[in-house]
Amino acid sequence: MSTLVNFMKCQDYRVLYLFNRSMKCRPLDILMYMVTQLGSLSVVVSLVLICLFSSSPTIVSVGHSLAIVLMFSQVIVHFLKLLTNRPRPFTAMDNIIGRRISAPGFSFPSGHSCAALAVAITLGSFVPVAAALLISLAILVGISRIYLGAHYPSDVLVGFLIAFIVYGVCI
Repeated sequence: MSTLVNFMKCQDYRVLYLFNRSMKCRPLDILMYMVTQLGSLSVVVSLVLICLFSSSPTIVSVGHSLAIVLMFSQVIVHFLKLLTNRPRPFTAMDNIIGRRISAPGFSFPSGHSCAALAVAITLGSFVPVAAALLISLAILVGISRIYLGAHYPSDVLVGFLIAFIVYGVCI
């Protein structure tokens, strides 16, 4: 068991270094900072509110679904953050660059990644033609969290997993 855990940690660090150290450049810093905002609380709450206050009953229904999936998934994310207390890579590791971010709290799991995928799969269920694009954007949010030094790859993967499970249970 400890061999598996060590292997997983090694892979976590390897992918983190690849995205955070090997791919650094100013234009990518700016792009990833913008992409990461798609999973932010302000963006997803704004989206939910826009849907809930729409005059279209279908869009209001989308808003209800988004609110349910986001609420339950974020409760789980924040419970796990408090339970695990995993420090963020840019604070825990000297050679990780925290690029243009202020990320308070703990690292595991990624709330941005969870929110982005929760929005993507929920909206994708209402607009199937956009599902692939939405999921691709959510994956980019996850990559941006690693690139920016805010999360380990395993944080992002577990954030995605929580979104899938909550969506599957709630919708």
